[in-house]
Amino acid sequence: MYQHCGSATVLLRYAFQIALHSLWRERNERRHGSVPVPVAFLVRFIYRQVKNYCLSISAMGSQKHGALFQRWFASQA
Repeated sequence: MYQHCGSATVLLRYAFQIALHSLWRERNERRHGSVPVPVAFLVRFIYRQVKNYCLSISAMGSQKHGALFQRWFASQA
């Protein structure tokens, strides 16, 4: 039970961090004259970043956060 709560917290924190960084980057690009990125692209980018993070943690063989990938896909169903 504790590991599930821990993995959920890690995923939530990382997704929040990626979302904030993506929005900050988009705001800066708009302020400097770039073309706005569609919302669907930002959502897909955040999804891919979290998925890549989970894959890299599982590929490293981390015992502490080994269930991140399973937890991420379980939350997407």
